[in-house]
Amino acid sequence: FSFAIQCDAQSICTTGDCVFDCSQHDCTEIVCTDGADSCTILCGSGECYGSRFYLAATVNTVECDGSNSCKLGAFFCGQPPPTSSIWSQWSPHSFDGHIDECTFRLSNNAMADQGLIRCYHDIDVCQVYALTVADDFKVSQFECELSPLHAQCSLYCQHAKSCGSGTTSFACMAPYCSCAGDGCSVVTQSI
Repeated sequence: FSFAIQCDAQSICTTGDCVFDCSQHDCTEIVCTDGADSCTILCGSGECYGSRFYLAATVNTVECDGSNSCKLGAFFCGQPPPTSSIWSQWSPHSFDGHIDECTFRLSNNAMADQGLIRCYHDIDVCQVYALTVADDFKVSQFECELSPLHAQCSLYCQHAKSCGSGTTSFACMAPYCSCAGDGCSVVTQSI
């Protein structure tokens, strides 16, 4: 793996395999364009609080582990929303390549308030895993709209409280949508 170069308050990956260890990098905003092979972001307690990630590498992985590690975060895989501030600095062509996978792993109260994970457009698989009993994905949203013929969006809430107690929403428009685990019964689903 190669480490991405930090530019001011923005970390950028445009080629190769990039790893952002947020204990050592400023992860306020990370951009991984579709020229990158892989983009991995590692967030510990409080390290990605309020961060914005724009991910378009072939394979994207975000690991949020620890209290408030990704609280108030907004993570966009694929094409960012049209109203995003990213368009003042980047061309749409930087985000329109095919993506094999976007994976978000949340544990230990990682994204417990007002988090947003959005996957949009040409992505094969987008998946969110809430892995512990500590409100990993509470009062948050997972929006997934994928276009490939066999595309899949999945939310996995391992325990009853992994995705909050009725405070999280999962909106899916893809050929295959699934919510699994003990916590899915309390997730507001629009599938």
